[in-house]
Amino acid sequence: MFAAQHTSSFTPARSAGVYKLPVASTLAIEGLRLTESNLRVTARGIPLLLRPIEFRLLQFFMSHPEHVHSRTVILQQVWGKKVLVGERTIDVHIRRLRVVLQPFGMDGWVKTHPTRGYSFSTAN
Repeated sequence: MFAAQHTSSFTPARSAGVYKLPVASTLAIEGLRLTESNLRVTARGIPLLLRPIEFRLLQFFMSHPEHVHSRTVILQQVWGKKVLVGERTIDVHIRRLRVVLQPFGMDGWVKTHPTRGYSFSTAN
């Protein structure tokens, strides 16, 4: 079990139904580091190139480790309540995120729970 390390002393805020971290916030979990202020993600010190939606998806997962989230919750929290995309759109972005994390052996951290959704965990 692990916990995301927030280097900011602020508490996360919600705006327009989308989960947002404070501007100065950094999340770090076992070699994976996400910094909100400069939209940067590194794996073992190597910068990763993520699309904006994959960045927000990873940010959401790292902020809520060890929890299974339904596609509906992920859509609301990452895309927002007023965006009209299908639930299967999440599968595409999860796949893209896993491809980026794969060279570092972190692709398995994004776990699929059939009929339930997805979670983020470093545990096997």
